[in-house]
Amino acid sequence: MQMKIWTAAMATALLSGCAHEPKTATPPVLEGQWQVEDINGKGVIDNSHLTLLVEGNRLSGSAGCNNFSGTVTQNQDAVAVSQMALTRKMCPPALMLQEQGYMQALNQVSKITAVAGKPWILLVDPDSKSRIKLMPAN
Repeated sequence: MQMKIWTAAMATALLSGCAHEPKTATPPVLEGQWQVEDINGKGVIDNSHLTLLVEGNRLSGSAGCNNFSGTVTQNQDAVAVSQMALTRKMCPPALMLQEQGYMQALNQVSKITAVAGKPWILLVDPDSKSRIKLMPAN
């Protein structure tokens, strides 16, 4: 009888040691150099080279025609962009329209999300609508 109790106690201890704690997903980090792949579900003009560089709380990049800079804060998956500044060169109308959409989208983002099994991240608005799709720049 004592052997059965000891065996049951050991089995319980071993099985409880095998239990895995559920892993919580780590929020993606915006830090680094990114290539813009999509704005508001409309794609981007080929070879327009829209970028986003995040270093600490500073962001900068190319909007296709003009360069921009600003401030970014990230807390877990919450993201806020502020104090945006943009150079004022003129470019072809299609690039200028895309640039305007990019700047508006950046100002609307409130959250960063990862896509399971994919290399990109999404910047989404308060309604969880994807505003900007980013790929790591190489």
